[in-house]
Amino acid sequence: MFIPLNHVGVTVTDLDKVIQWYGEVLGFELLMGPLEIKASNPTIGTICKDIFGERWESMRQAHMSMGNGIGLEVFEFVEPKAEPRENNFLTTKINQNHGKSKRKNSFFKVSFAL
Repeated sequence: MFIPLNHVGVTVTDLDKVIQWYGEVLGFELLMGPLEIKASNPTIGTICKDIFGERWESMRQAHMSMGNGIGLEVFEFVEPKAEPRENNFLTTKINQNHGKSKRKNSFFKVSFAL
């Protein structure tokens, strides 16, 4: 069965380096950002608290696109600060409520540090 992929969410520890690297090395286009998003924002802050949990306070975010149109949503958590991990590849969360897909387990959030 084929399930179309709209975008992938990636958590990083240095958003600016990731934007530069994905742009220069892989040819990704920066569509939006980087933006700073805070919990105090009554709209997006509330949504982010629901997704990332009560400890979340702020992050930086950018949206990039591959040549085939698949999106890359990149997050740098500011508070609490994301720290590089010894194991640089970690699947952290399956979120069935994110995005527009009605398929179970259709959103996989993969986190790694660059």
